Amino acid sequence: MSMSWEEERDEIIKTLRTGTWVLEKWTRQPALVARDKRCIAFYHGQEYDPEEFDLVPDAWGHDHCELCFKTITDFVREDDKAPVVDEGYTDGKNWVCCECFDKHGPSGRTRE
Repeated sequence: MSMSWEEERDEIIKTLRTGTWVLEKWTRQPALVARDKRCIAFYHGQEYDPEEFDLVPDAWGHDHCELCFKTITDFVREDDKAPVVDEGYTDGKNWVCCECFDKHGPSGRTRE
């Protein structure tokens, strides 16, 4: 049985309060890009078939806040269709925007 969004959100908030999160500027990351261009996957050192995927150094173009889904990227949008920020808190894999971290993270923690 899968978790409801509320249960999943509570688990994310729990990891915010107990895990190690660091404030960082977001930067592009390596990604595996399918040769047929149908998919892209974040590259974290996993094995892959070079006949099916290309390892592209800066192909991972954005992440989303785990709680509010705000886009975290170094890309500058010319429209205002969705909020975009260029920094957030990361545990090395997941990202949380500063606003959600301030609201749900460890109490007494201040941004640098």
